[in-house]
Amino acid sequence: MTLVCQASKFLTLTPRPYQDVMLKCMTTEITTHISHTLYMHRYGLIIPSKKTTCKPMMKKPAVFGDDSSDDEERAHKEVNLSLIEESQKKKQMKQTQIEIQKALKEDPTVYEYDAVYEEMEEKKKAASFKVPKKDKKPKYIESLLKAAAARKREFERTVERQVQKEREQEKGEFDDKEAFVTEAYLLKSSLNLRTSLL
Repeated sequence: MTLVCQASKFLTLTPRPYQDVMLKCMTTEITTHISHTLYMHRYGLIIPSKKTTCKPMMKKPAVFGDDSSDDEERAHKEVNLSLIEESQKKKQMKQTQIEIQKALKEDPTVYEYDAVYEEMEEKKKAASFKVPKKDKKPKYIESLLKAAAARKREFERTVERQVQKEREQEKGEFDDKEAFVTEAYLLKSSLNLRTSLL
């Protein structure tokens, strides 16, 4: 309530044309103050509200241009400010040029980014070519292949035994027919005999 009392006193002292603007500014200040005090006691998701700022009233130019001295002073100030900014920019440019010269004196390849990058890439490529990759063979594949070959031989032996039993059961049915034996069969049977003896 103290803010409201102060605002009402202040409004009575201000001239009538400015009271509306001042009232808007004060109401925004009061609402922000109240919302700030309530903000401390809120829970959950708090979305901040957009603060409205009151813009100062622009001074309207005189009808007959009575404020020529003010305009000239303002123009001089603007020119002086722009000159000061330009001088600061020039000083900054000189400073950067001096720093660039110092860096070039220390190391002439400071700003040669592309050449340095290409050298780095070449070094990486050279390092990758120098290190020969070992032929990585699977650890257990040889033993697996040997076991598979042994199982295959065992299966072939069982098949041969079955065929031999069938022939013994037939005994003399096909004695009058010719028997053809290929070289591959003879080779295979000799290998089977050798492996069975080992």
